[in-house]
Amino acid sequence: MSLSMDTPMTAVALDRQSEVLGLIEGMRKFAINILGRRSRRW
Repeated sequence: MSLSMDTPMTAVALDRQSEVLGLIEGMRKFAINILGRRSRRW
């Protein structure tokens, strides 16, 4: 579910041999979180 009807687009590039790619393909969906600078903990 999106909070906006006009959401920004994000590109994600993964190696074809990546374990993460296999997991995403298996689940057929994924989410990313983009935090502002003030949200950093390090």
